[in-house]
Amino acid sequence: MENNPFRCLIYTNYITKEQLKPYFEKTSDELLVIIQNEFQYLEQFERILLDLYSLQRPFFKFNILFANNHGPINENLFDLVLHLNNEVLEFQVENKLVRENFKRAANGGTFDYLHNGHKILLSISLLAVSNHLTIGITGEELLQKKKNKEFIQSYDTRQLCVKEFCSLFKPKIDIYLAKLVEPAGPTKDGEYEGIILTKETESAKDYINNLRIQNNLNQLDSYTINMIVENEQKLSSTQLRELICQTISKDDFLKLKSLYKKQYLFESLIVPYYSQPQRKYHTLQHLVQIFKLADKINDTQLNTIFFHDIVYYPKRNDNEEKSIEAMKQANVQDAKAELYILSTKKHIPLIDDDDDLKYFLDLDLSILESDNYEQYTQQIRQEYIHIDDQNFKIGRKKVLER
Repeated sequence: MENNPFRCLIYTNYITKEQLKPYFEKTSDELLVIIQNEFQYLEQFERILLDLYSLQRPFFKFNILFANNHGPINENLFDLVLHLNNEVLEFQVENKLVRENFKRAANGGTFDYLHNGHKILLSISLLAVSNHLTIGITGEELLQKKKNKEFIQSYDTRQLCVKEFCSLFKPKIDIYLAKLVEPAGPTKDGEYEGIILTKETESAKDYINNLRIQNNLNQLDSYTINMIVENEQKLSSTQLRELICQTISKDDFLKLKSLYKKQYLFESLIVPYYSQPQRKYHTLQHLVQIFKLADKINDTQLNTIFFHDIVYYPKRNDNEEKSIEAMKQANVQDAKAELYILSTKKHIPLIDDDDDLKYFLDLDLSILESDNYEQYTQQIRQEYIHIDDQNFKIGRKKVLER
């Protein structure tokens, strides 16, 4: 296996968690697995998804697709493409519900910071239907009592993320995204045969079917998915919001959010990337510190600040180039900002006599003259924990001498 590919694509007829783990641990940014073997029962798909998605890394792009369902894949976006011919394991199923058992079905959830549990729910739901899937997405009205509600993604962002995943997983299915302002949503009076639930929402079946009986409609059959558990805790959006809270206060978060007007990019790209666990200093708080010192910021400086560390893996030496790629893929076209970001590689201006660039570079390294310098050195040491003390000191000396 190539050392630390940035993005890895694997085609395989079958793969277990243990077989996938080395690729998962080596890949920096995105792992896409396409399983080409066809299975008959929903439980077979569920067991595969629960096994593989239990490999967890917060805010890491990890998707599992199945043959004859997924949309077109641009292999040129991946650094490493593998074809694995693993043996398919036989296992018995208890639930004989077959794929595409329902013509029309529904599910529901908050889908905040779309995580592995959400992806399993969406995947099984898409596999369960042949014609139509209604996806209920919790509206803001029902989220007011959620913990750290200030960090919850907007409804529009959550809707777009769900739509994006479904288009990747099974693009030829009819989907309706419904805003839930009350728990039952369209299922209380719509034309459906089934509902896909989790252990957490299983009780909703009786509630919904009672409403349907009152409306003289058929009762819904159901399929219930088990949940991914991490350290004896159910995987949840609440956990992910807690991780964000560890790096930035609510007031600073809302202030930062107000500065970047492209809400979807801020909530679905900037926040998750800057909240990845390998970061200790290069977090959202780093951006806050820059903006607190900045007197006036033009559009290029704004794009540069938000994207200059969007990709940050301490073991890689191409973070600046990958950050530029991420900015381009987000359809942020700013050639000057690209040069500004590249200038942070050695903190040497790549454009002569550009005072805006020099100003940004000074802001980026302002921590070196800050009262928080001691904390900064500790955080940087944590980010480079994989380097021994002697080599770390040599590397830091080079940075400080620039």
